[in-house]
Amino acid sequence: MKLRLVSLICIGIFFLFACQKELLLPDEEIVSTMKSGEVYTEGTLVSFQIDSKFLKNNLLGDPTTHNVNVYLPKGYNSVSNKRYPVIYWLPGQPSSENSLIDPVPFEIFQMIAGLQFPVDFPENGFLDWLNNKIESGEMNEVILVMPDATNKFGFSMYTDSPSQGNFEKYIAKELVNYVDSHFKTIPTSKARALVGHCMGGYGALRLAFKYPHVFSKVAALTPAQLPPETVYFCGQLLQMEAQMWDGTLQPTLPFNLYSPYKFFTNAMYGFCAAWLPNPENPPFYCDLPFTFDELGTPVLNEELMDRWNAQNLPALVQEYRWNTKWLDYIYFDAGIYDEIGMTAPNAGLHQLMDNLKINHEFETFEGGHISHLYNRLGMVLVDLSNRITPPQLH
Repeated sequence: MKLRLVSLICIGIFFLFACQKELLLPDEEIVSTMKSGEVYTEGTLVSFQIDSKFLKNNLLGDPTTHNVNVYLPKGYNSVSNKRYPVIYWLPGQPSSENSLIDPVPFEIFQMIAGLQFPVDFPENGFLDWLNNKIESGEMNEVILVMPDATNKFGFSMYTDSPSQGNFEKYIAKELVNYVDSHFKTIPTSKARALVGHCMGGYGALRLAFKYPHVFSKVAALTPAQLPPETVYFCGQLLQMEAQMWDGTLQPTLPFNLYSPYKFFTNAMYGFCAAWLPNPENPPFYCDLPFTFDELGTPVLNEELMDRWNAQNLPALVQEYRWNTKWLDYIYFDAGIYDEIGMTAPNAGLHQLMDNLKINHEFETFEGGHISHLYNRLGMVLVDLSNRITPPQLH
């Protein structure tokens, strides 16, 4: 299975490298800047930037300013006293604020990773898709917040780290406070939910477990888990990309969503900057959890893997299991044909949470890592919008 996946990855990378000049960048006109006092006659995306105090002085020297997109429903600002519940979308890969708007990075990821099942991007685009759900009455009116959460490698894991800065606190504290002070939100945990996919699904569960006083509901679509066998496979992918590209195990910086170049190498360094930071190891200020023997085979470092495993979801569930009692709703899923191996770890997480008597819902579906994503997202957005909307606003 893994040899087949490596072959598909190789084919995909070469195909994309040959075709990447034809790839289109996202339509910059789709997101506007919010104007004070403006009344929206239809659901609208607005954008802003936050210069985060929690990301300052990061060892990687990454920018501390990050983009945020916000969906405001039709009629926003037309009624002076009307306030809205808020759903925070945490993107995975692609992990920019445009992750739900732009299908191209999904297409690139599908080819690079050899994914069998494509993403079901809405035919008329994300904004029309979301507007229709609300205007049809299927979904309650909400504010949807979509932040960028990338370090220079492209993957922050929504984790605090001296190497990359404190992305966890940036989202759970700074971004939430900013949104509550600049938008007409219902500023209580009962009216806030998290949803994410892959890395974002991991981040959604991580933040919900650690900050139940900020978020009361969470839905994670195929949350990322990185057990030892996945780490070993990542080591093999680093060797493969080194042979394919520049002969080194070094990442290429900054990460480019629109390029297939050394994708998995950058991803691994991003994970390590979050989970295995090392201020004494410039220029990337992190440790890889493996070395390579004379044959180029990855050899896992037990001490580093102990630190690594402490950041995985099973360890976080056990560490913060008492916090979960304050959460009103926990949901996660996994495709039974997930091409990058997320099915078994999430089934194991479900069993662990059952054993710990943590109330949650877990579902499997017929599909792969990104297939049915918008169908699944639509279902959880509808459900979460009902759960976070106060009865008087239904």
